[in-house]
Amino acid sequence: MMAGMLTPAGQASVCTNGTDVYLANISTTPDANEDGNMTFTFTIVGGVESMAYDVFSTTNFVGSSMNDSVWTWLGKGTNCGAYYITNQAKAQTFYLLGGTLAADGSGLTIAYERLISSSLTSDPYGTPTAWYLLQGLNPQTISGIGSLDPDLDGILNNQEYLYGTNPQISEGFGIWVSEPSATCGIP
Repeated sequence: MMAGMLTPAGQASVCTNGTDVYLANISTTPDANEDGNMTFTFTIVGGVESMAYDVFSTTNFVGSSMNDSVWTWLGKGTNCGAYYITNQAKAQTFYLLGGTLAADGSGLTIAYERLISSSLTSDPYGTPTAWYLLQGLNPQTISGIGSLDPDLDGILNNQEYLYGTNPQISEGFGIWVSEPSATCGIP
């Protein structure tokens, strides 16, 4: 599981499953390095046992929708886990949990897609930057990333996104695409 910037701080002393998921046992303390920032400590309670929940923050709501604000993904944590994160703004900060996977096969949660990837750009093929980042690829440092094939399985990165496959691991077979009006088809 990708922890992101969250640091595990043990397990909750009392935790429930099968209810709505929420943050509990919330506290803030000044950072040890006295830089004026805060350490935010919390427990994820409720939800599904061992499910990883995304944690997001923003210091400002913009517009009429939460999606209009600039959100930061802080990492993933499981229910009944206690966590802390340092270098949080001293100003008011809003935190949000998200856990249900999106139905598009991207591997991202619905909350991640709505809060983070919707504000990120995509490549010329329409592959979201967030998908590349989730796969360990950075489109800002790799030119022409959509037309590359890092796992050498014959499927370009933009096609891996469409097929729901991993661009870093060869699936051991090629996926062949045929276009009805094309001059060539499946080999």
